[in-house]
Amino acid sequence: MRWLGETKKRIDTLVLVAPWKVNTEQNTYGEEFYGFTIDPTIQDRVKRIIVFTSDNEWDDGKESIKMYQEVLNMEVISLPGRGHYIERHMGTEEFPELIHEITK
Repeated sequence: MRWLGETKKRIDTLVLVAPWKVNTEQNTYGEEFYGFTIDPTIQDRVKRIIVFTSDNEWDDGKESIKMYQEVLNMEVISLPGRGHYIERHMGTEEFPELIHEITK
């Protein structure tokens, strides 16, 4: 997201999986990594923005999605029981819903 805002690149589709924006790192790294402004003009250069989240995502992850939604029009896909979309939360490496959205 930061790269798109800084480079002003045009892309067809942006797919984010459990994107994080809340700075939970109380150090310089956290501020450098998360402390960017979401560029609202991304919406003008990306045809479709899809975000995957889950009903049992961490609270900061849910808050992060709200932060992105305040600036960008996104299609949010919430899948039950996927957590933060890491293998130990999902119980598998398989993610057919992601493959489906990428290949649409």
